Amino acid sequence: MGALTSTEKVIFFIPVAIVIGIIAVVFFYVASTYYQSIIFIPTGVEDEITFNRFFSSPGCFTYQDPFTNRPYPGIIDKEKFNQQHLSNCYNDPKSKNVELSIQRLDNNEQIKDSQGREIILRSENFRNKSPKRFLRNALLKDGELTYPIKILMVIESE
Repeated sequence: MGALTSTEKVIFFIPVAIVIGIIAVVFFYVASTYYQSIIFIPTGVEDEITFNRFFSSPGCFTYQDPFTNRPYPGIIDKEKFNQQHLSNCYNDPKSKNVELSIQRLDNNEQIKDSQGREIILRSENFRNKSPKRFLRNALLKDGELTYPIKILMVIESE
């Protein structure tokens, strides 16, 4: 067998280029499908993370023992449950807007501040459009008293 002529080379490389192109397209399709399945975030996970951010972090509303500095997730410190802590804890402008309120579990009475006003906290741009509501039970530490409460968190949907 002798060397291939230029015409024979072109005839040989055209099918090879087509096969390589098909393999590349299939590879990129499979890779992009796999990538999308990896980054899929199930519905509600972001909202659950937001909720846990407020009630599991000592920088937000979670009670923290003054002697040991140990935080107690699920126990809300009434002194921390105010607009200033919400602003410090949740000040990312790209975050979803939220509204938080708490009421006693035993008699459904809204928790009030020292002036007797109901405590309702709202993020800066909260407009109550397309709200999603979350309700959880927790404990409220009010000085020496601790009692069961319901936490209502309303998150604006996009």
